[in-house]
Amino acid sequence: MDALYAERNLFQAIAGHGRDYLVRIRGNQSEAMAALADGFAAGD
Repeated sequence: MDALYAERNLFQAIAGHGRDYLVRIRGNQSEAMAALADGFAAGD
């Protein structure tokens, strides 16, 4: 998926139907990388 599909509403709709999704986070997205690392560290 590219930036066109990277919207929170889309991900909420996918998860709301019991589905999983995978999104690639690029290394130059420092805020997203930090949030991802925090989420995994917290066990979310």
